[in-house]
Amino acid sequence: MLSFGMGSMLTLLVSFQLRCTNSPSFLQSFKYSDTCTETIDISSIQVNVSNIPRQIFDVAMYLKRARIHARGFKTRRALKYASEYMDAILKGFGTSFEDATTRKVYEPSSMCPEYYVDKAKGYKIRECSHAKPLEEIVTILRLDHGSSTDKEFIKDTYDKNIPMIVGDYGGNVKEQSNVRVKHMTSTTTEGDALNILMEEVKTKYTLVLRNVLELDSNARIERLVREIESLNVNAVGGAIRNSDNVWSLGCHQRVFRNYTVVYEEGYDESMHDCVFCDHVDGPFLIKTQILKQIKFDSSLTPMGLYEDFFMRLNTEVAICADSLFDMDFPTP
Repeated sequence: MLSFGMGSMLTLLVSFQLRCTNSPSFLQSFKYSDTCTETIDISSIQVNVSNIPRQIFDVAMYLKRARIHARGFKTRRALKYASEYMDAILKGFGTSFEDATTRKVYEPSSMCPEYYVDKAKGYKIRECSHAKPLEEIVTILRLDHGSSTDKEFIKDTYDKNIPMIVGDYGGNVKEQSNVRVKHMTSTTTEGDALNILMEEVKTKYTLVLRNVLELDSNARIERLVREIESLNVNAVGGAIRNSDNVWSLGCHQRVFRNYTVVYEEGYDESMHDCVFCDHVDGPFLIKTQILKQIKFDSSLTPMGLYEDFFMRLNTEVAICADSLFDMDFPTP
């Protein structure tokens, strides 16, 4: 009986609204009526016609973002139709939905740009005069929980000039010309340790080496710098490989369902052979200014620390699969 009563009330409300909107007074004017739902009086809106194309392009971009990240079928279908209608409007301005929503690519300011040759040769680096040495723009942050004293962390290509700040829990890390050591107690959380280390960073970018076993040329740090500037993102990461030689992209999309955060592995969009993610599993290069603004939550365990960090970062993070880190996954 209760359901029947509620259904009857809804039917009456819908019927009333239809009668109201079909009335001559409604068709002649959008002004507020005591018997109808309040609507907008468009005659009172100041419209700057010159801004309309730019506003339409902005709406198209938001539609694209919503369509990419919407997971529900009905929502995706509605956004698909909205995008198609928007495409018809944009054609009146001599463009298309795809053209209006294409990501902008920027010239990297710290590295020489790449250019595409062909399928066989791939990308080549164009010579330039503005490239900077890595040690001037990148600082490495890592935590050491007791590695052997005779083990070299940086291998092959990368020299000893890149500044590194280490949070040392095991007491085995030695100071070097490029390595500063901060000794940590067993009670210092990972978030607190990283916050302490980041205060020492003076470079434009910070490479957070999360559970990395060693650093070699596979990391392609130069490419990460190039893409963080070309794609204009706040952070960019690389693919990861564990001790069993299992490779993973480590890219996840974050979805809210029934008051629960759900992480779906995979990506919806890519550019420059990099993919866009909400959350990354592995190490990442980040703008130091942004890192110091967001910080890590010192009260969280490692299993939730980075999920919280990227959620508060609240921007897309790129992952370039041809940058690879050997990573030891932590235990819960």
